Amino acid sequence: MKHYVLFILSVCIVSKPVNAESYRASIEIDGGLVQDDFFIAKLTGDFYLKPVVTKNSPYGLESFLGKSSSLSFSHGTVKADDYKGIDVSRTDNTVKGFYVLGTPFKPVTASFKVANYEQEERSSRLPNGSDSETNIIDFELGMYLSDSTWIGLKQKTKEIDHDLLDEDSTKNGLELSYFGVFGLDTDNPYSLKLAVEKTEVDDFSGEKYSVESYLVSGRYFISNRFSLKAGFGSENGGNGLDDGVSFSGGASFYFTSHVASSINFKEYKSDKDSQDDYSSIVASLIVRY
Repeated sequence: MKHYVLFILSVCIVSKPVNAESYRASIEIDGGLVQDDFFIAKLTGDFYLKPVVTKNSPYGLESFLGKSSSLSFSHGTVKADDYKGIDVSRTDNTVKGFYVLGTPFKPVTASFKVANYEQEERSSRLPNGSDSETNIIDFELGMYLSDSTWIGLKQKTKEIDHDLLDEDSTKNGLELSYFGVFGLDTDNPYSLKLAVEKTEVDDFSGEKYSVESYLVSGRYFISNRFSLKAGFGSENGGNGLDDGVSFSGGASFYFTSHVASSINFKEYKSDKDSQDDYSSIVASLIVRY
């Protein structure tokens, strides 16, 4: 992880963007903690089919306002030593795509996400350990309602295969989401996201139930470079376990139009004593070229 950070910092110091008012790619490095036990690290690269113009747009929202098509790749790791007597190691790989098609009516969008997570657990109770693999496939269709508002419907599929269990766990969900940017003609624009999701779960025991989730989040720009965000989410599960609420927040600062840093936190509170609460904090460095 240190090598990645040193490389990006070196690029920032000795390099100069091809065009100070646009970019074609970005690199993001994330690092943080979950529950003070799990260390997470991720490297993400985003590539745009056309230059994304940064002029006259709040930093961080240019690709959305510019209706930019993109392809993204990420690789991450999650590690914990002696968490409740278990050593945990997980590797994540994700590919995402977003395409905008202009039509005589409204611009429409199509996006996908394909992810694979491989996790290993080792402990004195399980000397040979246990392994699990998670595969995720999402597909979404959307439409720009205006130059700065969008609505989309996403089909989400998640399958978990655990080597010590006979049955797999599958989740199939539909998510309806809305995103908009407002106040672009003022010094303090803001964005708003609303989402509702219903997921059908078939867990390892063969039990089937539904989970309903709701999310509202927003981002407020104190200036073109500095923004704050906050969010609230809730989920209600038919099994009585997936019940809880989450609170999130963060801040982003752009040193230039091409170099930024951010810090984000999330707190999850379960309604059930049998379920653990958790919190996370993640810091990020972003470089765009």
